[in-house]
Amino acid sequence: MADVDLGDRRARWALGIGLLLLLLGMIRLGQYHGFGPRGTDDQYYYAQARSLLMDGDLDLHEELSSLTPRPENINTSTRRAWDEPTETGRVACKYGIGAPLLLLPFLAVGQGLALIFQSFGASTNGYGLFPYLGWSIGNLFYAGLALFLVYRILRTWAGLTPLWSMAAVWAAFLAGPLLYQTISDPFMAHIPSTAMVCVCAAFLFLDRSGSPWSYLGAGLALGLAMAVRQSNFVYAALFLPRLWSDRASLRSLLLPAAAGLLMGFLPQLLAWKYLYGAFVHYSYEGESLSLFSPHLYENLFGARAGLFFWNPGWALALLLYPFRRRETIGLTLATMAIIWLNSAWWCWWWGDTYGGRAYASLFLPVSLGMASILQMGSTSRFWRPIVVLLLLATCVYSANRLRLMETSYPTQRALQAWRPFR
Repeated sequence: MADVDLGDRRARWALGIGLLLLLLGMIRLGQYHGFGPRGTDDQYYYAQARSLLMDGDLDLHEELSSLTPRPENINTSTRRAWDEPTETGRVACKYGIGAPLLLLPFLAVGQGLALIFQSFGASTNGYGLFPYLGWSIGNLFYAGLALFLVYRILRTWAGLTPLWSMAAVWAAFLAGPLLYQTISDPFMAHIPSTAMVCVCAAFLFLDRSGSPWSYLGAGLALGLAMAVRQSNFVYAALFLPRLWSDRASLRSLLLPAAAGLLMGFLPQLLAWKYLYGAFVHYSYEGESLSLFSPHLYENLFGARAGLFFWNPGWALALLLYPFRRRETIGLTLATMAIIWLNSAWWCWWWGDTYGGRAYASLFLPVSLGMASILQMGSTSRFWRPIVVLLLLATCVYSANRLRLMETSYPTQRALQAWRPFR
């Protein structure tokens, strides 16, 4: 028992040191391209949180007038000017309220520090270094939460030692899009989305008793995940194995899960009501969704922004993911649904984006696949160094993709794709 505790302590030290390095990387990249939100999506997420904190509402006129470098910016969903009023006279916002709410406490801390240091010239209007750093550190917190929860799941399920379990989660993190979304583009919603999916899974996978409280917590996390990104509704499939095994008390378990989901998603319903005058609104109007003709090849293997082209380690991990375990049936269905949905949506296969960021929420199944790879290596001294070198190579390759993202335009990436280390 003492060995297990020692291993867990070392693994947590490894997690802490890794997060510290991510913080330093985030600060260095912030010095390079600025600490504030850069793209349109980033600005809309930040605008919602800033408006809630400073004005107590979701009227984004002031925020978007201050943030956007293009006042004539066109809303890609409706093809209208960004400030054309909705039915309630407010600015349309297609982006979910979940990430702004989850990061609001960190933004508030940053704004509080700005007020403390205002005598030294710090901006106190909700913009500036301190609020931006507060948000970015909050995003890093959710990355750490996802890493820790998946580590706990691997310790329970995979039977690996603490250090091998931590190695699996770091390999999944560094060999995929989460590194970029943590240190280089922290104002997007993909890290909070991943964290809430991992919280939902942790309630279901780590609580063997199947208590109503675990279902309430899992439902609440899923509701928040859906408020971050509505496509996360597919993770409702995580409940299937547990509900099947607990058929005798199906009603008593479904009710707390449904109640938690409603509580978690309620902020999004209220936001739609405030902005559009209706509790349910499809805010992505005008963006095509080809459910029966998804662009699977371009989205997964395309040189310009394909998930597996940019992150081959994730392809290997999903190939070796433990599909056959009864407990992972729901996760398998959710994984397949996420791949299908994102390939059906025009925005992810056209190439004007970082490869695979829409798949950040697949962190858990990829980590399980990485654990399977490390299990294979841990059984033989001959295979162990080969497996470790292979995973290191995939991490280096994906990190180099991040370099290309920072130093080239989308149209140039395909030209450099077959020369990744030039």
